[in-house]
Amino acid sequence: MFNVKKKVFTQRFLFSKFFCVFLLIFILIGLTSCRDYEKLGKDALEIGDYARAELFFDKALDKNPKSRDSRYGNALAKYGLAEELERTGIISVEHWQRSANEFRILFHLDSSFSVRSIYSNCLFYLARSVMFKSPDADISDLLKRSIALDSMNYFAYNLKALLHESQGDFNAAEETFIYMLSRFPEFEIGYLNFGNYYWKRELVGDAWDIWSMGLERFPNHEELKYWTKKAEEILSKEIQK
Repeated sequence: MFNVKKKVFTQRFLFSKFFCVFLLIFILIGLTSCRDYEKLGKDALEIGDYARAELFFDKALDKNPKSRDSRYGNALAKYGLAEELERTGIISVEHWQRSANEFRILFHLDSSFSVRSIYSNCLFYLARSVMFKSPDADISDLLKRSIALDSMNYFAYNLKALLHESQGDFNAAEETFIYMLSRFPEFEIGYLNFGNYYWKRELVGDAWDIWSMGLERFPNHEELKYWTKKAEEILSKEIQK
């Protein structure tokens, strides 16, 4: 009787030991696979193979959803895919939204400045793509979040000013343009857009002030040259009258 109990105990012990070893091996294989997929994703990302990088990082995240590096790589891969489409002339709200969703999750794992900066850019591009597809869409919340993440994102301020203008809130548009150029005087497109804002209001003198100010900083900018000269010609004719 004692031998039977001992045999049963031994069998249970061996089974438990085997199960624990098997479970440990299974976990190690899973973790190794995550690292392998992550490595393949990084290799693909380095050479600009964003579609393949996204595939590998997705597989890595299936193994370990809390992997910061896999999540960051996946966000960058989705960002790269959206950029590639834009370079071919395709504005995809869906692709920018997918990238923004990935950055939103990543932000819970890493809220460093580098992540905040590119997340901010992603939200700007998402806002721009939404506005491109639906000019009447309200993208103010996206721009607010973009600026909150990176207060140095002058592209977001520029789009915010254009949004105010499109909504007929001219005071807010003017205030935003002035704030933007006072804080980011090296943002050359800002001078062009602010001057255009006055030009469309038929305030030629104000438009000339802004364009000529930009031209002083960027003397080789062809569009600033053109519009400054055009405004000068109109002002000169008005003086001669």
